[in-house]
Amino acid sequence: MEIIKNIEFIINSRNIIRKICKRIKIVKCTIIFKNDYNNVLTFISYWNIVSRIKYFLKKYFKYIKNEYYMISNSENELNVEIIFKINIWKILFVLVMNIKELFKIIKIKRRANKNGTSNL
Repeated sequence: MEIIKNIEFIINSRNIIRKICKRIKIVKCTIIFKNDYNNVLTFISYWNIVSRIKYFLKKYFKYIKNEYYMISNSENELNVEIIFKINIWKILFVLVMNIKELFKIIKIKRRANKNGTSNL
């Protein structure tokens, strides 16, 4: 039940999260899929996954300085490394600019904790 509450909390605060992400600079992004693929469709599907991740990062973050994506034929493994920089002042700026939405999220979270369930 706690997982559902956390997902609802993220859904309620997604606008603030997006605005904070727009101020984050990704210094290094490395994504490596290692899988023992036997056919071409598996290989293509992994590249599709990589392209979706790349699209997501470029859409929601300010910029990506060093990015590296790879798919190799070996044992099953996924390596992800993302290093980013953000100033605490930027987070505070976003929170102050969206103070009404922040209070709304806090109110919903308090009500959910008081009743034990979410009121969405």
